[in-house]
Amino acid sequence: MSRWDNDSLSSLGEQQYNEVIGWYQQGSNKEYAILGSIDSIYFFDITNVSAPKLLIAKPGYSKNCIDRDFAINNQYLYTVADEGKAALQIYDLSFLPDSVSLVYSNDSLTQNCHTLYAYNNKLFLAKNRIGNQIHPLDILDVSNPEKPYLLHSLVAPKDGSGQYMFDMVHDITIANDTLFCFCGNNGLYIYDITKINKPKLLNSLTQYPGQGYCHSGIVYNNYLFFTDENNGKGIKNYNIQNVLSPLYITAISSHPNAIAHNLYIKNTLLWLSSYQDGVTVWSIDNPENPVFSGFYDTYPQNKVNEYKGLKGCWALYCNLPSGIILASDMTNGLFILQPSKNLPIPATISNQNYVFDIYTLDGKIVHKNIYKYNLDDYNLPIGLYILRQGNYTEKCLITK
Repeated sequence: MSRWDNDSLSSLGEQQYNEVIGWYQQGSNKEYAILGSIDSIYFFDITNVSAPKLLIAKPGYSKNCIDRDFAINNQYLYTVADEGKAALQIYDLSFLPDSVSLVYSNDSLTQNCHTLYAYNNKLFLAKNRIGNQIHPLDILDVSNPEKPYLLHSLVAPKDGSGQYMFDMVHDITIANDTLFCFCGNNGLYIYDITKINKPKLLNSLTQYPGQGYCHSGIVYNNYLFFTDENNGKGIKNYNIQNVLSPLYITAISSHPNAIAHNLYIKNTLLWLSSYQDGVTVWSIDNPENPVFSGFYDTYPQNKVNEYKGLKGCWALYCNLPSGIILASDMTNGLFILQPSKNLPIPATISNQNYVFDIYTLDGKIVHKNIYKYNLDDYNLPIGLYILRQGNYTEKCLITK
């Protein structure tokens, strides 16, 4: 629908922007986008999706900031940064479109934080630095947003040798008082937070198929989708009806060498900020068989099949009442996207959207861990092949 960019802004290499979040103002029926940049925070009125209006720019507490993160609770915007001299800042959005009011700015609860998550008047700070110490996860009470205070600092469990099993939490998601901690190279840890100041460890996944840097995730019904932020590791899908025994279902990706970043759910669609692949979407009407359903490339600068470094689409916001999707691209700014009512499924993608191993008819393996809709990338000779994933097999005819 529209895009906003300003090439004159400060940059770090190609990067000018990072996080994006949306807010709906009930009294005025207006929608807003908040966009993070290397050194500032930008507030837009996007009620007219064809002409986003920049209202206000606020300097970030931290400058030259690769990673700025936001969370919204009621009408309050919470902001942190993971680089430089940073702090927790809280803005009251209720005076928009005229102004935003800074109601809190203090570094006593954080000097650097990687990720924020708001839940039930609590604010979760992942990989939070206070002084010279990095806390894996801190939980603040923000019932009074002008006077936040620390409720609990999560301490990692110890292994048999007495070593902590993780030293930081990269990101979290919460569903029904169950906390999922994505802990980088140390995997996934699951807690019951019914008692917020006494989290109870339920389970962990420290080894799983296609494991990489366990980054972030989201829950849909009884399924957990999470990303590993490495080339070719994609999105993992687990049935978590029994969190004591999660069941691996499948892995999906926009391209065999792409890097998956952050996940979002809107109705029965799974949205992914896919760095150099832009915005990618899967239908999860059947969560055990996600079907690739659409995409928008926010970063056309990369060459075909080129996935070098972290560039392109950083974040999305999918929960505005109008149904529009906000996307932030590290180089190309703010995108306002309108999904079609029925996202078409490309003809080259079947309902079996799993990772496959491919064999010749005489049983010789040709490739491992490929995606059927990317077969053209492998330049296979004309002929008949066998695709196999677990107990599932099918024949595939390459005609050109």
